[in-house]
Amino acid sequence: MQARENIPLVEKHNEALLMLPRILLDNGFKVTVTEPPYANYSWISDLSIYKDYPEIHEENIMGKYNKQWLKNKKNNMKIKNASEVLKNNFIRFSFFRFAPVLFRNYIYDDGKWLYLIEDDLKEFPESTLNFYIALDVLPNITKISEQRFDTLNIITNDLTHEPTFLNFPDYIPSDKLSEKGNGPLSNETHYHVNIAAHLLLAKWFDFLKENDVYNNTRIIIVSDHGRDLESKIANNIKLPNGEYLEAYAALLMVKDFNSHGKLKIDDSFMTNADVPSLALKDIVNSPINPWTGKLIKSDKANGITLTTSILYDVSKHPKYKFNIQPNEWLHVHDNIFEPSNWSQVIIK
Repeated sequence: MQARENIPLVEKHNEALLMLPRILLDNGFKVTVTEPPYANYSWISDLSIYKDYPEIHEENIMGKYNKQWLKNKKNNMKIKNASEVLKNNFIRFSFFRFAPVLFRNYIYDDGKWLYLIEDDLKEFPESTLNFYIALDVLPNITKISEQRFDTLNIITNDLTHEPTFLNFPDYIPSDKLSEKGNGPLSNETHYHVNIAAHLLLAKWFDFLKENDVYNNTRIIIVSDHGRDLESKIANNIKLPNGEYLEAYAALLMVKDFNSHGKLKIDDSFMTNADVPSLALKDIVNSPINPWTGKLIKSDKANGITLTTSILYDVSKHPKYKFNIQPNEWLHVHDNIFEPSNWSQVIIK
């Protein structure tokens, strides 16, 4: 991201989103992409980044099937609209602005001052429902062809970014929460949406099996980052910078072609940046990044150095280069679940 300083960061971001589609398109694949994250640095994915590649099918499906899904479920769910929440909370912002500067820190309450109160929870968050439905309808919007051709499907879904309580045991959305379960993480909203995402994907995988296309499909499930859940998880590993391992432990699951057997947990050193290599393995020999001309390969023999800098809002990104502080770096190698394999480094 910091290299090629004369190219704006947004262009590098778009190049990253285009890399796998372009490589596999050039190798005869039919390509479909949904919701490319922050495309053109836009919160709602700007699909114009694919305009030079008309063969790529791109689509934003969030919210597209909500009306039909709600009608089919016939559950008369009340949906909490984000604009309604903001409107109801404007009075709190007024109190904040009128308060003397000395007291604003207490009103702000570490960012919790605008949290939804109990009455707000009577209706289900619209954003969570958008992402839930987009996963639930995958079997309905997946077309199975009798013709033989290669495909790349990249699906982005933010259900796990929208922590919300769901009804146990099927973890389904409802504006009337009746049961959260009694497990050690039953009161953790992040757990609820993560389990729901896995269950919905499993339903889609069953659909692929029923239509005899599961075995000839390589499936990669990857998250963009972890989440710092502090002490809510037993035996949590604290890192040298004071944060917890879960903040950096991204999910990575791979089902290869014609693979069978029980789920295996592998503690070998992997990162979510390994996805291009995993996706192209045995498909494209010596793949080249078309933007940099460099070979796409994994280089982790001596571990990796990663930044701990936080800058979520793309609208606040600088144009050409991130200003990362010397102490905002960690180094990790081998098994990430071994605390001694982590160290803080200073990069000037």
